Amino acid sequence: MIYVIGDSHTRSFANNHNFFPLFIGPGKEMCFISDAHLNELKKRVSAALKNLEDNAPVLFVLGEPDTRYYLGK
Repeated sequence: MIYVIGDSHTRSFANNHNFFPLFIGPGKEMCFISDAHLNELKKRVSAALKNLEDNAPVLFVLGEPDTRYYLGK
C-alpha cells in the first residue's frame, strides 16, 4: 500500500487498490506561495504522517496549482 498525501489531485489514485489517498485540502490553500499557506501545509502533512505506520511508502501530490499559477504570470 502506497499512501498518497496531497490536494485534490490525490483523487486520481482512488480507484487503484495499491494506493490510499489522503486529501489534506485544496491546492489553492495547501501550497507554497506564502508562509501562512506553507505553515498550514506542514501542519496537515505532519498530522497525516502521524497516523501511518513507520516506513510506510508515501507519495506527495502537491504543488501543481503553484506551478500553473506562476507559469501563467
